[in-house]
This record gives sequence, C-alpha cells and structure tokens, in this order.
Amino acid sequence: MGKVTLESYGVKGGGAAVDSWRLAKFLKALADEKRMQIIKLLGRRSICVCELESLVELTQPAVSHHLKILREAGVVSDTRQGKWIFYSLNEDNYAEMLTALTALPVSVEGEKGLDDVSFCLTCEEKKIMK
Repeated sequence: MGKVTLESYGVKGGGAAVDSWRLAKFLKALADEKRMQIIKLLGRRSICVCELESLVELTQPAVSHHLKILREAGVVSDTRQGKWIFYSLNEDNYAEMLTALTALPVSVEGEKGLDDVSFCLTCEEKKIMK
C-alpha cells in the first residue's frame, strides 16, 4: 500500500475547473472588510481609485494596495481611460470562483472511499508497515 493521499479517500485531484490554489487566493483576497466593501461598490459600476478613497474612507495607497490584491486574485480588472484607471468586478472570474466554492462539498459526495470509510486510512497504513 502506498502513501495515503486525498485520492485514497476518493477525492480526485486535477481536472477541476478551478484549482485549489486559485480558489484559496480568491478567498484570501475576500478575507478583509475593506476589500469586501470595494467588491460591493465595484459590483455596481466601474470606479477610479480617487472615488474609492472617499467611499471606503482609506488613503490612496491603502486603496491601491487592496486593489492590487483583488486584481492578482482575479476578482477585479482595470481599464485605462486617458490618465485614469477604472476598476470593475471581474464578473466571469468571480462567478467561476463562487461556483467552485459552492461545489466543494458536492465534488466529493458519493466518491468511493469517503462514505464507507469507518477507519483511518493513515492508521491502517501504519499497521501494515509494522
């Protein structure tokens, strides 16, 4: 018997529309109250940094920092109009991540090895190796 992995429990790796790393990065980007405020605002329309400053009551560097995190996670996108940059919610990616998040519990439901395991595979592995 080999190393106990997620596959041992019936959790299939790879092939998912959204990999775990991308989903974790998305969730980390959402894990801040000010970034959540920014997302709510950008869900309504495109907004420039200077307008976001007053709406979320942060300095320009702080707003830019939050937008960088959101952009790197694929939550927001930007469009340059002259010397201004307008930010908006990246609706396709946002929807894809939310779908992946809600599918997490379902993606392993009914998989062989999860529903019928009444013992710890790791402990069983250790017994065999003794």
